[in-house]
Amino acid sequence: MSTKRRSNCALRGLALLPPVALTALLLWACPAAPKEEAKDDAQPSSVAALVRRETVCDYVTVVAGVRTPSHHTMEPEDFRIVVAMGKPAVEPLIRLLQDDIACARGAAALALTRITHRQYATLAVYLGNDAASSLARRNAVSQYVEFWQRQGSVTRNQWLISDLKSGDREYAKAAAIELGELRATEAIPDLRALLSDSAMSFYAAGALGRLGDTMAVPIIVDRYLTHAVKAFRREGIDLLRSLVGETLGFDPDAPAVVRDSAVAR
Repeated sequence: MSTKRRSNCALRGLALLPPVALTALLLWACPAAPKEEAKDDAQPSSVAALVRRETVCDYVTVVAGVRTPSHHTMEPEDFRIVVAMGKPAVEPLIRLLQDDIACARGAAALALTRITHRQYATLAVYLGNDAASSLARRNAVSQYVEFWQRQGSVTRNQWLISDLKSGDREYAKAAAIELGELRATEAIPDLRALLSDSAMSFYAAGALGRLGDTMAVPIIVDRYLTHAVKAFRREGIDLLRSLVGETLGFDPDAPAVVRDSAVAR
């Protein structure tokens, strides 16, 4: 994937979305950074220093639409490091939502959304300096604190599995994608349970495919290989190859009639 394409994906995935409206196109056509082992000794000072870096500040203003996209459009390495910290970065990031520096608040909010899949206010609220924004930030911080009181004592995979079963489809979709990326094999039973849910089967099958579960094959063939979006067809054939060792003669770039014939076989 080109840097330009990855950059645009990052912006669309992080801009002012409704809470956790992370569509499959943005999450799967725009691969996340490789997961790194989170460090339990992540220090608040290091998190704060990273989100206050100039490149991160530039990135936040671009995402907010304040500046024209440029070479800073792509997620800077400092931001990616914070996201890769995962759970240990959550508490410092929650505190940074009330930082005096607006771009630090914005970066913390974006990172928290990436880590927790929770978004309790828009990016504009974190960047604003008016009384209404300040009040909305306090409310958002309270909701993050409440979330962390519930989930801080469990592993990240466990809270994602809880999201799968929460009844909230947006949380469940985001959790399914993340669990697949994290190679969380303990989630397989709960992901399998979603294969019969028409609204969730696409996401569950993608995650199960990454986890090496062949139960995902029928849905990968039915939903991915027949998808109108080429990125999904390519994703589907890659998953199929990894699961069963063949592609069924399917070419994701072929004309529709040729693709349909291959699927029918």
